[in-house]
Amino acid sequence: MTLRFECLQCGRCCNRVRVESCGLTQGLSLLPGEEKLFAEFPDAIMPHAAIRNPRHRKPRMKVVNYQMVQEPCPLYDPDTRTCTQYDKRPWVCRAYPFSFGGTQIEANCGWHDSVQAQIQYGETAVIHGNEQANAEQRIDSFFMAVHKRMQRTGRTQLLMYDIALQEWVQLEAAEGT
Repeated sequence: MTLRFECLQCGRCCNRVRVESCGLTQGLSLLPGEEKLFAEFPDAIMPHAAIRNPRHRKPRMKVVNYQMVQEPCPLYDPDTRTCTQYDKRPWVCRAYPFSFGGTQIEANCGWHDSVQAQIQYGETAVIHGNEQANAEQRIDSFFMAVHKRMQRTGRTQLLMYDIALQEWVQLEAAEGT
């Protein structure tokens, strides 16, 4: 069976941007520069990921990207159920509800609810648009570049900012650096 993704414009993705992932509470992950879309809403932006070298005399963190944490998203217009910055919206919004190369579908999505009974995981092909595929590729490329940067610079720790705990949490140590 093959299903084609069609956005229902239900707004659930824009109303629920905080998610539990990897044991952390996180917001909408923004690629570098995308935080500028939220300049009018400075309280909506927090650091998301940072790298550091723990062997340095004074370990300093280098923030590599930010996250949008306000619910609902301040760019969402509930009357029209659209993004006020649709043509400039963050890449993670363009990829939604897909992640990990299209292999996972966010359960918060209204479309997911409407087709969930038809999906046989591992058997049902879900077709999504080129824009979503391009967005996923950009996001994956960014995080691969962060990993390479960690290896190149000796910053061997990746930290994520947990918005519920309001503290940095070390996720992993890169090996071979």
